[in-house]
Amino acid sequence: HRITLLVMAAAKVKKCELGPWQISTTQGAILKSECTAGAEAAHDAKECTECCFSELKYPLPEMVFGENCLRFANEAGFALEFRALDALRLVDDKKEWMHVPVADEWQKERQGVAGVDKCSNPYDWTYSTGYRGTVIGDVTVTPTEDRINLEKLKEREEILFFDEILLFEDELGDNGGAQL
Repeated sequence: HRITLLVMAAAKVKKCELGPWQISTTQGAILKSECTAGAEAAHDAKECTECCFSELKYPLPEMVFGENCLRFANEAGFALEFRALDALRLVDDKKEWMHVPVADEWQKERQGVAGVDKCSNPYDWTYSTGYRGTVIGDVTVTPTEDRINLEKLKEREEILFFDEILLFEDELGDNGGAQL
């Protein structure tokens, strides 16, 4: 196996090759609150990290790491990636699913007040997502009855590669925390 550390622009990239697989992590800065290129500047909005996140129609988590990525690539030409934008695309932007413990009591105390029973900005403010990664390349994912060999996982082996990749984080208005 071979481990490589590259620093490219503002992002740090780590790579590890294991047989036909290349595992890589990319870590960058927290996403800016808006595009800094400006409306009159000539830039490709599809390539601009901040512009890409503007497609989401709900408030973003407090910290989004738009360039961060965990990638498992196979030499056969397919890969599995984990990226913030793809994860946040699966957050429900139509309905508020969670209420803080004091919400019911707060509403009872304000019965009869117009608009108190309606959420002004309905979206899943906990940023819950069913994201399981983004498949890249010509590969078909099918359900299987195969299971992970738990006994094999219990064996002590050398750790060949480790990195921690954070895609987004939010304190949920002091009502807990969300992290992916």
